[in-house]
Amino acid sequence: MKATDRTDFPASAPIKAWGRGVLFMLSVLAVHAAEPRTVHLQRPAPGPAFDGWGTSLCWFANAIGRWPEPQRSEIADALFSDRGLNLTVVRYNIGGGEKPGHQHMPWFRQMEGFQPSPGVWNWQADAGQRWMLEAAIKRGANWLEAFSNSPPYWMTLSQCASGGADPKSDNLDPRHEAAFADYLAEVVQHFRTAWGIQFDTLDPMNEPYTDYWHSDGNQEGCHFERPSQARLIRRLRATLDQHGLEAVKISAADETNYDRAIGTWESYDAETRNCVARINAHAYATERRTELRTMARDANKPLVMSEVDGGDGAHDHAAIGPALVLAGRIIDDLRDMQPLQWVFWQAVEDEASAAKSNHNWGLIHADLSGDTHAWAFTKKYHALANFSRFIRPGAVLVPCDSPDIVAAYDHSRKMLVIVTRNAQATDEAVAYDLAPFGPGSMHVDAYRTSGTEDLVKVTGGTVTHGQFSAVAPAQSITTYLMTLGADPVRD
Repeated sequence: MKATDRTDFPASAPIKAWGRGVLFMLSVLAVHAAEPRTVHLQRPAPGPAFDGWGTSLCWFANAIGRWPEPQRSEIADALFSDRGLNLTVVRYNIGGGEKPGHQHMPWFRQMEGFQPSPGVWNWQADAGQRWMLEAAIKRGANWLEAFSNSPPYWMTLSQCASGGADPKSDNLDPRHEAAFADYLAEVVQHFRTAWGIQFDTLDPMNEPYTDYWHSDGNQEGCHFERPSQARLIRRLRATLDQHGLEAVKISAADETNYDRAIGTWESYDAETRNCVARINAHAYATERRTELRTMARDANKPLVMSEVDGGDGAHDHAAIGPALVLAGRIIDDLRDMQPLQWVFWQAVEDEASAAKSNHNWGLIHADLSGDTHAWAFTKKYHALANFSRFIRPGAVLVPCDSPDIVAAYDHSRKMLVIVTRNAQATDEAVAYDLAPFGPGSMHVDAYRTSGTEDLVKVTGGTVTHGQFSAVAPAQSITTYLMTLGADPVRD
């Protein structure tokens, strides 16, 4: 990978109108004889609005935050500015910190802790991730969550921040449970008083009820049995209150999949549930999306998809396959789970690791392990932009009867946004029934990501008599923007 591999932001990509026009006409001719599939959209009901897209900062910010200018600011722009993905949700990892001389993680995954030994605090630690957090805030990020992967090594039974000798057993030493809660509260308080950074939520665990986290592993992690989780949550709530941090809410439990998230929540008693303000869940298995949504609504708790990614396909920055998989995950979650926020794992992955293992994790690939400071977009970056650039905080989801389409309505802009995914090998004609949004004529703008396009503006069209028809090219993601003359909910 060379620095010249880097591309400009999608909004400034050159438009080759003649070539795209020819492709558009050919696709129209190819499906002209076929009856279009009709998709029905319903009037959005008043209710909780979507509150933003996001990413966690570990581990990539540990490396990139230490890069020189302009490279580190270019990546911050690509993720958090309105010229990039316009992410507004940031998850900051409070590192545990590994035992000195105990080297078994890639350097950028070994997060620095703020308490290297009992009674000793180092507020100069974690300079890279802290730089990226401040850069995100400067660019508009407005929901900040702190989370922990592991307690400091000296609080663990294994004396190792990556997990226990038995990954199926608790690794936090019960004698240090109070010290761990105090550690998290002290860090959050210091960010507020010393640096003016106010965390909205704090999640004390990451995928706690798994057997992934073992000593001498390649990342921080800690197993918590469910009774131990509940006990820590209750203690943390009391500790935050004692520190004057009543405004910092607890989210939990960041379980690895929706099935495990349901089981963990059902195991908590009423007192523990009352201490949890938001239910966080990772989307590495999603078969019970609607059950998780129902469970959260019955508990009157906001639901957040707080982590997902995948290495689908071989290592190829331009491959459309992983982008289509990502788009499918987003559509499924927004339709069935209906989360308050949707948060990617880490937006930037190590290029050398991706090439060696032949995977496609990450939205951007960068030289995290070396010192070239080179980086490049993957096609997944542009796929996420099809959603995050246009479905903005405050939008409400619009019911739709297609499994490959998601729609949202933005009251502030009076704008209907429709994202259509066609993962098939052939083009598809789609007729959108927009009658609930009124009979008036509306102009349609369109932006597409495909094997040859990176969020480029393409031919849109016009809504006439509540109908709009378009061709979804094979293996593409297309976003349609329609500005309404009247608000279908409030007017």
